[in-house]
Amino acid sequence: MENKGMDIGRSFGYMFHDKDWLVRILIGGLLSIVPILNFVVYGYMLQVLRNVAGGQELPLPTWDGFGEKFMKGLMLAIASFIYSLPLIILGVIVSIVMAIAGGAASGSSRDSAGAAGGIAGICMLVYYCVIFLYAIIVYGFVMWPGVMRYAETGEFGVFFKFGENFGVAMSNLGGYIVMLLVIWLAGIVASLVGLIACGVGVFFTSFWVILVSGHLFGQYWAQFKLRQAA
Repeated sequence: MENKGMDIGRSFGYMFHDKDWLVRILIGGLLSIVPILNFVVYGYMLQVLRNVAGGQELPLPTWDGFGEKFMKGLMLAIASFIYSLPLIILGVIVSIVMAIAGGAASGSSRDSAGAAGGIAGICMLVYYCVIFLYAIIVYGFVMWPGVMRYAETGEFGVFFKFGENFGVAMSNLGGYIVMLLVIWLAGIVASLVGLIACGVGVFFTSFWVILVSGHLFGQYWAQFKLRQAA
């Protein structure tokens, strides 16, 4: 199998080549609305990823094996929550500092209140900067490669093999960054189109972004394995 570049155009439209695409996307869009039950949508994405990496010409899965898809999606959600714990803890700390600063400001002189407000402002600025950097580095370059590896192995522990996951992203850094940018742009387009469709369309266009992401991840993972085998 030749190692070619990623087919971005195909990732945007492959789902429409399946004869049952409308029903499958409608089901996915409706399921994505329901809390907890919507974990199955991420299990569906993992199957898209596996199918693409396996070279299937029509990788859009059926909706059978519902329980398995749900459990896979649930594991992905749990991993995502664990990844978010440092931000949650930091948010609690910042909230405490803000509350203390607010209390100090209300019972102090004007100068002291200004100093307390300044401290609170700096804390918030640092907090948002940390969130931004954490999202890019940890989610972007560690968790998503973990998703690719989990889709193939089904082993929950691969999410937390941070060095190996980071190595997957760094194996083709330029291609990986382009992939993330394409997914980000697809999300913006989907949001705009969904809002134009009276807001209801957001659920279906969001599911489309999940399908696009699964296809791109599958392509990247297949190429990574080719590079490893070379």
